[in-house]
Parts: sequence; structure tokens; C-alpha cells
Amino acid sequence: MGRKIILLLVVSLFLVTLVSAVPPTATTEGWIVRSAIPDIFQKQTGMYDFHVHVFDATTGNYILEDASCYIHIYDSDGTHLYEGYDETVSHNFDYSFKVDEGNFTIGIEYPYIVQCNGTYATDDEAGFYSASFRTTYNGLEISQGEAIIYAILLIMFLFLFILIFLGINMLPASNTTNPEGEIISISYLKYLRPVFMFTEWMLIVAALYISSNLAFAYLEEQLVAKFFFALFQISLAITPIILVVWVIGLFLMFYHDKEFQNLINRGFYPKSL
Repeated sequence: MGRKIILLLVVSLFLVTLVSAVPPTATTEGWIVRSAIPDIFQKQTGMYDFHVHVFDATTGNYILEDASCYIHIYDSDGTHLYEGYDETVSHNFDYSFKVDEGNFTIGIEYPYIVQCNGTYATDDEAGFYSASFRTTYNGLEISQGEAIIYAILLIMFLFLFILIFLGINMLPASNTTNPEGEIISISYLKYLRPVFMFTEWMLIVAALYISSNLAFAYLEEQLVAKFFFALFQISLAITPIILVVWVIGLFLMFYHDKEFQNLINRGFYPKSL
């Protein structure tokens, strides 16, 4: 199950890079409509405030009156998601539309068209602009290079985890004993086992944190991100307990080995615990 989730995350990172926004199209004569709507939006609460500017293609002058602008936003299946209208300029040049954030889902691409029409006072000039945008967790879009780096890091993370795990199994778990089970020498390499085990645990905590952040940022389905983040919170919460037990265990191991070494130095060979 865990490997499937990691595979899903890595594959999703690559798939995100293959999704490209619809190239914008617009009129080049009459009225020019330019959108201030970014290609990528950060997911937020409340209202999105979309703006467009309209100006004359011949003179370059802004159209500040006698114009009516409409915006149509479409869902991923082509159905109308939102329709807005504005005929009054705000912020000196903006025709604006307020859209509730509840209309949008992270990771979905939303095509939109802005159409601005004039009146008899402007010789019935008109113009349009069409493009698309997406919402993400942090308002950023991962590039193909970044996706490759993240994938390599996750693979290296997994490789390091496996390498340390194999190294732990190669280390002695106890002191050296004779066939009768008597301790004949202290094996100090065994102290590396708890050190490596705690390192493994911290790798798991770090991997959960990175995975949850990547999932929040780039996956449409937030259930995976929430799952990783919940595991991260749980693992982080119990880390102090594990650390205390780890320190106490090392101290007791060192104390017992010191006593065993004193006995061995006097010619006594205690039984292994």
C-alpha cells in the first residue's frame, strides 16, 4: 500500500508537467482585451477578483466608457461554471468580476472567455480574449525539471532508507559470546544499531512531510495529501517519546556493558542477557 502511494505521487509529479494551459487567443483589431488573470492561482478562501483591460488597437487608448464586458468561465467538461458582467471601470482601468472560490477545485484547468462590446458611441467596436487558468495549493506550477528532481530525491530517499536498513542487519545485535553463551568481549558496533534505527525513523518523518507538501501542492485529490500529513503529525508527535526511550536504552546498554567489561577484566564471563 505504501509503495503504491509513493508511486502515485511520483507519477503525478510527471503528469503535472505534461498539462499545459490552453494558449490564449484574442482579437488583434478593433478593441484589444488583455486579461490580468494569471495562468496559475493560489487556492484561497473568499472571492477571486478577476480584471481585464480594454484598449483601442489603433490608438492604444484605454476604453473607459461605453463598453460592456462579459466573462464566461467553463468547467473541465465544458459546462458553464460562472457568468459575470461589468460596464463600470474600477481602479482607473479595470473591468472586474468577483468569483467565489467555491467554484474552483485544485488542479482543474478552467477555460474562460472575456467579451467586451461597445455601443453606438464607439461605433459598435468589440473585442475578446480567451485563455485558461488553474488553481494550486501554493499558486505555483511544477516544471518538468523540478518534477525530475523531486522524483530523483524520493528515489534516493528510498534507496538511503533501504541501505541503512540493510546496514543495521549487518551490525551485531549483542556482545560476542562463546558457545556456552558467556560474554567474552564487548561489541561496540552494536551501538550503531539504535543510532541507525533512529535515523531511519527521522527519514520516515521527513519523507512524510515532503510527500504531504508535494501532494498538497500538485495533486488534485487532496485525500492523499491529508493522509500523508496526518501520518506526519502522528509520527512527529511520538518522536519525543521515541527519543527519550532511545536515550534511556543507550544509557542502560552502556551501563550494562561497563559492568560486563569489569567482570571480564577480572576473569569472569557473565551470561549474555
